Amino acid sequence: MQLLEEKVSGWGLKLTGKEFSVKPLKNSEIVFRSRLKVVIQWEDYYQSSKFTRQMIVSANSAHRDFNMEVD
Repeated sequence: MQLLEEKVSGWGLKLTGKEFSVKPLKNSEIVFRSRLKVVIQWEDYYQSSKFTRQMIVSANSAHRDFNMEVD
């Protein structure tokens, strides 16, 4: 995951090129497992913000779903 700085102007957003380091809060873990689905979760942080990300892998699907919660 990348955390990038952006500059807001009257015409929209523009990236400044400055990147901030996101640190792992804990190792990835499987939070749900069945015969048809697995959910893997990561938790990272930057300053006082916590990012919880999940990857959902379904047995009968060619794609992966991702969820993210920011606190």
